[in-house]
Amino acid sequence: MSEDKPLFLFAFADYTGWLNSGTQKRGYDPNEYITLHSMCVFLDLWARRGGPADPELKKAVGTLSQTASHVFAKNTQYPKYLLSDHWKTVRDEVLEPIVAAGKNAKGKPKCPRCGKYSSLQVHHKTYANIGRERAHELEPLCAKCHEKEHGL
Repeated sequence: MSEDKPLFLFAFADYTGWLNSGTQKRGYDPNEYITLHSMCVFLDLWARRGGPADPELKKAVGTLSQTASHVFAKNTQYPKYLLSDHWKTVRDEVLEPIVAAGKNAKGKPKCPRCGKYSSLQVHHKTYANIGRERAHELEPLCAKCHEKEHGL
């Protein structure tokens, strides 16, 4: 990025990289991830409201937001949460209407985004309310659409 880009993006990228590279050495500090989570929420809201006009900056914001979300999810209690009975109940409640709407001959439900029949996953649109998700924060997606959503 050139020098005319906002300084906070450089700081955010540096902080995200620092967290990602050093967590195993330093151990988990919840305060670091609260800060990171706040940055993720800010960037996500900014992007959803149109984000920056500059295409290069818009791309950088999207990349940083995805990277930060992955760092947050990988290094917090999130992976354990995804194995919990609570999450299984929430996930099933999200998937049930889609599955009930119909399946193809192989028993696969239809992805609401791309329309292909496939096994579905539940995507967190935000990590702001993990453990107390609201319906509008979750989206059923096939694996391919879910990976695209996370920039993988």
